[in-house]
Amino acid sequence: MEVARVGAVEEGISLNSLANRQLRQYAEWDRVERKLGYVTVRDRVLRSILDRLSEDEVIALGRALGEVEVREYVTFNWRTMSLENFLHFVDNYARYSGQFRVEHHREQDHTLVFFHRLGTKWSVYLEAFMNSALEAALGQKASSQRTDESVALTFSTQSTRNSGASSPRRGNSRSNNSGREPTKRTK
Repeated sequence: MEVARVGAVEEGISLNSLANRQLRQYAEWDRVERKLGYVTVRDRVLRSILDRLSEDEVIALGRALGEVEVREYVTFNWRTMSLENFLHFVDNYARYSGQFRVEHHREQDHTLVFFHRLGTKWSVYLEAFMNSALEAALGQKASSQRTDESVALTFSTQSTRNSGASSPRRGNSRSNNSGREPTKRTK
């Protein structure tokens, strides 16, 4: 318990706030992580694996996993696919996997900007993964831009299927600025 007290003091928060954050992480990620078979992998292991694949193999892997991940995660948590549930999937994935952080901008269209430090092949993977997840979840195709450390997807929700479906159980935040990156969780 002393470790928790020291950690809370170092972060400038109360022990109660630290406990609430951990309970939220359990509800939104840890219980899902165990049931859906996620494992923790250090970032250098992930980079090393991706570096051994061709760009076409990385794209194929991202497309195959994006569709499966979004369906499993949303179905497990909320039972119904919707724009809001898709955005919660993205937000929770960013917050708890440590693989990237995301910013959501809503003007005429939705723009999701993913930031990471895992290199070009991770950008290729992430672009394919999120495009595939978006297509599977909402039947939408996004325009995208990619750099070595970011991916931006822009899509419209004018004709999004299921966009009025039931709401998930959490708040409306779409940005993860946690800077935490000691390990990576992948499936």
